[in-house]
Amino acid sequence: MAGQILVTTHLNNGTDGAQTYVTQLTLDNVKSRNALSTDMVVELTEALLAAHADTECRAIVLAGSGDHFCAGGDVSEMQADRPVLSSRQRIE
Repeated sequence: MAGQILVTTHLNNGTDGAQTYVTQLTLDNVKSRNALSTDMVVELTEALLAAHADTECRAIVLAGSGDHFCAGGDVSEMQADRPVLSSRQRIE
């Protein structure tokens, strides 16, 4: 699913009069409390690399939409990738 990272750029005027840019990357999957799926990690990595490559950008802010920053890894995706039986065999 694409579009789970919102990218916004803010222009700030420094105390010395210089203009600097701040890029904000917002995790935007409120339904899953912004849990990091594989697709979201790929999209976030691409957005971070693009912000880092931007010579005008002086800071990167990472935020989360809704009431939660990030619930961690997307557990539902992890369960779908691995059958239960193989998990039980590893435990035994």
